[in-house]
Amino acid sequence: MTESIHSVIRKEYGKDCLKLTKDFEKTSRKVANYRNHLRFSLRCLHADVIPRSARLQSTIKGSRVEKILHNTERKLLNERIRQINYTINKLNTKKEEISGELETQLPLETYKRVQEFTAHAQLSQHEKTKTRQVAKFGRLASSGRADKDTNWRCKEDKSAHNIRDRWVKNLSDRPLSSNEQSLLEKGLNFAVTSKRVQVTDIITATESAIRNARLGPANAEELRSRVSASVISAKPPQHNLSKAEFTALESLKKNKDITILPADKGRCTVVLNSTDYDKKAKELLGIQRLIPPQ
Repeated sequence: MTESIHSVIRKEYGKDCLKLTKDFEKTSRKVANYRNHLRFSLRCLHADVIPRSARLQSTIKGSRVEKILHNTERKLLNERIRQINYTINKLNTKKEEISGELETQLPLETYKRVQEFTAHAQLSQHEKTKTRQVAKFGRLASSGRADKDTNWRCKEDKSAHNIRDRWVKNLSDRPLSSNEQSLLEKGLNFAVTSKRVQVTDIITATESAIRNARLGPANAEELRSRVSASVISAKPPQHNLSKAEFTALESLKKNKDITILPADKGRCTVVLNSTDYDKKAKELLGIQRLIPPQ
């Protein structure tokens, strides 16, 4: 039937009319798809099941964090529903416009055949998408993503942990806590913000700028007064580490049993036993002593 109606329109009414007919069918199929997406999203919202595309994660732990993430996920799902409704309205408007053009270009009998064929195609697409979305919702619901399982974030795909292992390699006997792991993943070049305004550094930089610019006494004094006023009203920069990560940083600093250093290649951070590190260093130095100087 697809070939017959398309071939008839192409032979009798031209390629432009055929393109319009195909656009009418394509738009109708899209409407069927988005209506199923809408039903799927509404079912997820009512069942309190979050689709994978709307899931959020955070390295910050705690029940309050879980609640914040869950509420945000539901807001994202609501926004998706709003956007789907907008898309459906837009597609329906486009469908009506194409239908009006076809009605003016085709005889009534041919136009009715196109409408019947398009309705059949839309229904077929609807059933196909519905089957897929029902199965998808069943998998989500059975995976325990509702409130019954509050630890689902800890049970996510283990591939994420494999990726994290690429950034931190712990070869020591000391296990790393989650906060220590998170801290070391930032890299050894990560700059921790200071807890206070660095007044001495600012004054030194100001005096250096005055000398380099060769400012006169009046201009230099004006600059000093402006910098001084800014320093008095300045506040310390916002911390780029959580309180738990600060504690982890102090714990790693005080621990003399481990040595933290960059890997020979890549950006990985390696944690070694200090004894193993010293032993390896002595072995390398012993080998170098055996090599005669050039």
